[in-house]
Amino acid sequence: MDQGSALVMGRLSRDPQFFGEGDKQRAVFSVAYNRGTGDKRKANFIDAIAWGKRADIMRDFSQGMGIAITGDLEQDTFETKDGQKRSRVQINVNSITATTSTRKPDGAGDGARGGNANAGSNASGESAQIPF
Repeated sequence: MDQGSALVMGRLSRDPQFFGEGDKQRAVFSVAYNRGTGDKRKANFIDAIAWGKRADIMRDFSQGMGIAITGDLEQDTFETKDGQKRSRVQINVNSITATTSTRKPDGAGDGARGGNANAGSNASGESAQIPF
């Protein structure tokens, strides 16, 4: 059986957006990471979608927070408002790990959930520099 899986570590490039409720709840977000060094450094952005309880975990995350996700690669095709066909690859999330504190800057999040669907959060601090 062929299956595309991915691990992405970086920072949320925007606050997650939430749709639906319960098991049908989904969180849509993007993870940014840097590739290359010096003048050849380039920011990359990976779209992701988390469902159900994993989507609920994303409520503890906000733009700029460090995150590591694993999941299955999924190709999404759609048509723009002007009729152009587009395609993108996104990650259908299986696990979420915070690589920085999940405490929101305004103190709204208590961090009690740990921000992780599978294990405790990594308290070791900062990951790669944020590209924005």
